[in-house]
Amino acid sequence: MLFRAAVMGLAALAVSAPLPAQQFNGVIEYAIGAKKEMTLRYMVQDGKIRQEMESDEMPGGMYALVDGEAMKMHMVMAGMGMYMEMDLAKAAADAAKAKPGTGTVEKLGTSDRIAGLECENWLMKDGKDQVEVCLARGMGYFMAPGGGGGPMEGFSSPDFSQYKEAFEGGAMPLRMTVIKGNKRELAMEATSVER
Repeated sequence: MLFRAAVMGLAALAVSAPLPAQQFNGVIEYAIGAKKEMTLRYMVQDGKIRQEMESDEMPGGMYALVDGEAMKMHMVMAGMGMYMEMDLAKAAADAAKAKPGTGTVEKLGTSDRIAGLECENWLMKDGKDQVEVCLARGMGYFMAPGGGGGPMEGFSSPDFSQYKEAFEGGAMPLRMTVIKGNKRELAMEATSVER
């Protein structure tokens, strides 16, 4: 699914270049899904990330802790009594061996204001799949502790690394809309940002 690839691709923009530390410390709250059926709280403090996901279908919720220094991600599904640890260094190495994607990214030349922040609209395409993303600059990279490629480095298809220069300094998605033919469906939108 291009939506998933777009999210991961945004995290992979910083591949192979040393970047300054994550420029955003705070909380971004997102509504996920066309009917806002899930809430995601994305928290960043000094390069460490915590994501909390809640929905009516997921009693007890789920959260993930990402430590870029240790290259570990811990995921807890409290309502199910489940826990998982992921070695991000190994995952990145495995993904680096994968064939890069063939998608494209196009700047649309428009901007919006979402949750009080300016963002630029970009269109990401892979075959017939399309996702329009409104990206805020100067907030670091989504799911990238410390501002680097982070845990999703190399996981992208399409390969967005060629667009790294265009997004230098950060590419934080504030809205993502999946486009299928003439139909547009909101997939994710920031509802609040607290520094």
